[in-house]
Amino acid sequence: MSVCIVIATEHDLHADSVVDRLRGKSQIIRIDPLNYIPSLSFRSESSKCQIGDIRFHLNDVTGIICRVALESVSLEFLVDPVQKFAAREHLDALIGVLLNIPETKWINFPWNDSIADGKIYPLILAARAGIRVPPFVVSSNRKYLFEFDSLCGPSIIKPLSDMSIARQAGRFVEIPEMAEFDAPYTTDFDPGRLMDGEAEDETPTLVQKKIQKRGDVRVVVVDRQVFASYMPKKHSIVDSRMAKERDEFVFYLDAGLSENIIHLTHNILNLRFATMDFIHGIDDVLYLVDVNPSGNFLWQETMLGIPISSALSEGLL
Repeated sequence: MSVCIVIATEHDLHADSVVDRLRGKSQIIRIDPLNYIPSLSFRSESSKCQIGDIRFHLNDVTGIICRVALESVSLEFLVDPVQKFAAREHLDALIGVLLNIPETKWINFPWNDSIADGKIYPLILAARAGIRVPPFVVSSNRKYLFEFDSLCGPSIIKPLSDMSIARQAGRFVEIPEMAEFDAPYTTDFDPGRLMDGEAEDETPTLVQKKIQKRGDVRVVVVDRQVFASYMPKKHSIVDSRMAKERDEFVFYLDAGLSENIIHLTHNILNLRFATMDFIHGIDDVLYLVDVNPSGNFLWQETMLGIPISSALSEGLL
């Protein structure tokens, strides 16, 4: 029987959904590198391997789905130096063995995933691939941000990284308590508010032309399949993630745009899976505003019946 490897945190429901569809079709090895890495043995001359209780040859692996950034796993939570050393040895042994499995069997190969996980690089490549992207500026100099806003008209501002930060009880925290807090979602750019901030703050900021929209489109790519859902605009919230009520339905993209999306995902970013966020403008154009190579999709499956987990499991097999 073939072997499928699932690298995801213990409570990743998206990984659970894929695993459910693999049962009975493949041996499944589930690994949470942030919690526990099972015992591992590997023979270099034969490529025979054992992870946990499962013995296999590397050629038996038909697919790996990786929803953890392996290259940036932090072990700083471990205080004891012996435990930290052992955990790092476990992690490096696992990565060293799995990297012998061809890149084409990964969803996604972690280092391709890391390159594509950013606000700047994938949007530039998307524009070159014929996908419409709103103009934007990234700068540590407020003068450039003000100039861009004055030239392009209304703009939005959003964080560049996935670093967690929130404001709670008058101070910034990395992990807020379970109470009301403000997190840096995409929001309207207010030059006046930025001018009132700390003068010495030179944090790079991304400001993008605001598209007057009819709705939001969420696209999921799995190999050569493109799935999409549409959420009509019903409120003035800029970031659709903050909407408390979702009125969403299955959406079908123009064939030309679908081909451009597949070209960007597979041929340029070298990914087998990605999620993309588009804005449907009042000019009837779809504008790409974000690429996420490890984005979530389960609500589209449970609410709308879009078979994303099935497509992922088929890709792994």
